[in-house]
Amino acid sequence: MRSCIFASVAMICVIALSGCIQPKNAIAVSNTSYAFGLNQQPFTMEVWNSNASVGTITVTVNPTVSWIYTVPTVLTCPPPTDKAEQRQQLKIYVDRTSLAAGTHEGAVLLKSSGIVTVSIGITAVSTGAQTGEFSIINPVTTYSDPYLIEFDFGLEYANGDAVVAEPGQFQVTAKENDVAVGADNGLLLRRTAARQLKMHLVLDYSMNMQSIPNAIATMEDAATGTLLPALNEDALVAVTEFHRDDIAPNLVTDFTVDRAVLEQDINTIQQVYVQGFASGSRIWDALISAAESFDDTDASMEERYVLLFSDGNGISSVATLNEAGNALAGRGIHVFAIGFGPDVNETDLEYLALRTDGDYLPAASIAALNNTVQWIVDNLGARYTLRWASLRRNNVQVFPSFIIRLNTDMASYTAEDAFIPTAHAESPAQALEGHLHLVESVSNEGNATVYLRADYVPRYIRTMRLFVGSDFDFSVSIVSAVNDGLMAGWTIAVGNYNTTEGGRWIEVASPSSSSYIPFATFGPMLRFDFDDVGAAETIIRHIYIDNSHYTAGQSFTVDGFENTPPGS
Repeated sequence: MRSCIFASVAMICVIALSGCIQPKNAIAVSNTSYAFGLNQQPFTMEVWNSNASVGTITVTVNPTVSWIYTVPTVLTCPPPTDKAEQRQQLKIYVDRTSLAAGTHEGAVLLKSSGIVTVSIGITAVSTGAQTGEFSIINPVTTYSDPYLIEFDFGLEYANGDAVVAEPGQFQVTAKENDVAVGADNGLLLRRTAARQLKMHLVLDYSMNMQSIPNAIATMEDAATGTLLPALNEDALVAVTEFHRDDIAPNLVTDFTVDRAVLEQDINTIQQVYVQGFASGSRIWDALISAAESFDDTDASMEERYVLLFSDGNGISSVATLNEAGNALAGRGIHVFAIGFGPDVNETDLEYLALRTDGDYLPAASIAALNNTVQWIVDNLGARYTLRWASLRRNNVQVFPSFIIRLNTDMASYTAEDAFIPTAHAESPAQALEGHLHLVESVSNEGNATVYLRADYVPRYIRTMRLFVGSDFDFSVSIVSAVNDGLMAGWTIAVGNYNTTEGGRWIEVASPSSSSYIPFATFGPMLRFDFDDVGAAETIIRHIYIDNSHYTAGQSFTVDGFENTPPGS
């Protein structure tokens, strides 16, 4: 009896102690608070698992107030390795549409079972609830193969504020004439940032700019501190500077995704290029040089911009303003012209903006320059792409239209040109053919990054098996949801580098048998990182998609590559 009593007491003690197990510290964050102020762009932070003893943890992201929302809402954080922690990106948004004027406080809670909860404090300033219908800005309608209908547009409130929100927050209805289209058509709204963004910064270091106190330093800070951190990781950015009438503009950095290289190159332009000798401005020559850095091929799957910092006085240019405008418009490049200084040539800068469907943005003072660049960032975030695949297979023309709503606000648009289905596919079977392409970026230090992007995805794709051939070893990762990745949350298996075939086999799979890449979508999928490629002209020499994985006729091709197995 006594032993039974002791056993019972021991059991009670074990139960009591087990109920007092303390949660462990494991969730680490790059920021414990963030003040949005009036900034409309989302804030991107990093979250990781700092405790190797707890294994992989699933972190749920829980805003404490309705005006805060995040992408993604769940993070999978592997334990740290000997080399580094596995950092995940978290994008935090604020929705001011229903907020009264004043400062508002909230938080984002990061939770995981058995783990100490982490709180991220958030504040935002509102000028008052935004009411009334917003407007569709600069709509562009595109029809393409196979049977694709696409609208690219911006959204803006009556007070000029950009409408920045996640696509999932909008309600969209679309029609072909009077016939509604929907999920069967792959109707989807995406941020236009999911396209390949290419931006060329053209920076004025001429004598006029050098004479303005703090102008150069503020221009560099606006580019490196405000613009670059706000862009998707796969955005390609180039830099050109001009500073003398007797020297042609210099390409400082060719298109790259390497933000560290861009920041370093911009911050050393004065020492490396100007070297204390500035004179007349060759602004129009610099713009033509920037325009020629973009491919002269079809730009329909790219968002192309030139961001010009200058006072617009290009009297030392060999080329003319009109020639510069034609060169930019001819390659589908939009110009954001930021005019600042005591003697801005607004007429010429406004012409550039009008000629290229861009914007002229006067900076009232040097101090206001960062705010002006922030406006550009906000408006890039407020551009959206609505796409669907028509199910019509005849030659009858229709006029597509859509209505977009956010809370109580709405706007509508109808295409000016008719869509004729038979003009945008050779046969119905073309709808089964997926199209991919590679985007390369080589840094000045010889490292390279290559993205595999989709231009069109057929129905019911939940796996992909491919071989990537290269003379250089590489690592592979899935592009995250924060950066609009189409395979975010999928599993990836990467084979060892095969020295015989010179490459790796890669297999990516959806976590669920009922989860597919959205039909007819576009965007980044995989990222490949290479070290020490030097000046090699070819980084990926062979890519093969194993289409035998698909049993219903679907297939993929990669632009510029024959889809042949390795060794064949």
